[in-house]
Amino acid sequence: MTATAGTNATAGETEVALRRRLEAALAPEGAGRPLLLLVEGAAGTGKSYLVHRLTAALPPAVRRMTPEESPPDSGPVLTVVEDVHRARPGVVARLLRLLAEPRTPLACVLSYRPEELAVPGLVLGPATEFPAMLTVVRHVLGPLDVTAVRGMAEDALGADHCTADLVDGLYRASGGVAQTVADLLDDLVARPPVPGQPYSVADRTGTPPRLEALVLRRTAAVPEEHRAVVFAAAVLDEPAASRDLAAVAGLRGQPFHHALVAACRAGVLEARGDGRYGFTSPLAARRGRRPPRRHGARTGGPAPACRPAARRSPARRLGTRGRASSRPR
Repeated sequence: MTATAGTNATAGETEVALRRRLEAALAPEGAGRPLLLLVEGAAGTGKSYLVHRLTAALPPAVRRMTPEESPPDSGPVLTVVEDVHRARPGVVARLLRLLAEPRTPLACVLSYRPEELAVPGLVLGPATEFPAMLTVVRHVLGPLDVTAVRGMAEDALGADHCTADLVDGLYRASGGVAQTVADLLDDLVARPPVPGQPYSVADRTGTPPRLEALVLRRTAAVPEEHRAVVFAAAVLDEPAASRDLAAVAGLRGQPFHHALVAACRAGVLEARGDGRYGFTSPLAARRGRRPPRRHGARTGGPAPACRPAARRSPARRLGTRGRASSRPR
């Protein structure tokens, strides 16, 4: 399998290379090997946008076919299934049959969220297998860098309005997640600043509705007895070592391990390198904090001594009184 993530090529160069692979596989003379292009990326990283750009300009002779359709006897065929992690069992079975004995010319493009696969690492479930005659390319989309965020901001607001502070604020708040950047920019366009004042994300409160729904849905998928680690990560407000998460969550040993695995499996937390775990962005962490209790009960969540403070290290935020227990008080 060929992977295109982690190369030194720019996004534009990578896109051109992927499009050429598709064109070679779909050449009418059938000289190219059948191609399976896997577009992998966490929620909001721009998979659908990339798939559209790659397939929109293909020649008219290419027949676009769904997995439910029977392939024609001749001619180039393109099958695209987005969010294949949500595909019905029948669709997955047809894709497996299509790829088991691929015709030519054929290209199949599957996009998916790795954190939502039913079986981690297996795009089409336990029966995933790629025959030798199939060229398999996996392209992994990650967070945007500052330059890409600036480009999005200039497209939405105009270069004259994109100050260094604005771009830095967008990048930090979003964690480089393309969809969150787009949602923040939509909000800025809808609610421009007072004339004479620069655009800023510092005074914007709340989490974009799309990101809010994602965090709440994934948190709800974590068993209640394991959610303390989610609330602890939100309290710490930045990627933290497992020992810090355990201390804030009030969990030790196997209970903490099971809670961390459950939170990562649900996609609400992720490994951030160097043994640290956290949310995809500060905005996601903000929505991951424990919701207020109803009927006049005091607000749940960690004690004031352990609420996040600016420019404090995770270790200084810890305290025996500030455990983010998921048990009712």
